[in-house]
Amino acid sequence: MPDSNSGSASGDGLCQLIRLNFSGAVIHSSNTLFAVPIDLNIVATFPLLESIFQSLIESNTHSEAYEYFAVETTFPGLDGFYDFRFVVLEEFGENVIDWTICDRTTYYRQIQADQQKNNEAKLRN
Repeated sequence: MPDSNSGSASGDGLCQLIRLNFSGAVIHSSNTLFAVPIDLNIVATFPLLESIFQSLIESNTHSEAYEYFAVETTFPGLDGFYDFRFVVLEEFGENVIDWTICDRTTYYRQIQADQQKNNEAKLRN
């Protein structure tokens, strides 16, 4: 779970790796963006992960990455926009899921601001 000392303002551009087993429990986390306890079942904490988790398990592919860009989160201490990447790997004979979370808040907010300026300019003309 994110803590009050982490978040997009201090972490933009940083990435975190979380490794999950096929039960959804955390077996490793780099804790770059937020602390995640080992053995926590994190699936229900993130709606996107919850919605694709069964598909990841069923895909059981070790080469294809599943990527989701500009995912907006509103978790306390983790408000912002993130790119998520999921890869199913085999480690020590067991399948695991590597989930990379990259904080892209500044980048996507700049895109939003640029789009807003362009839209306003079109309306004025």
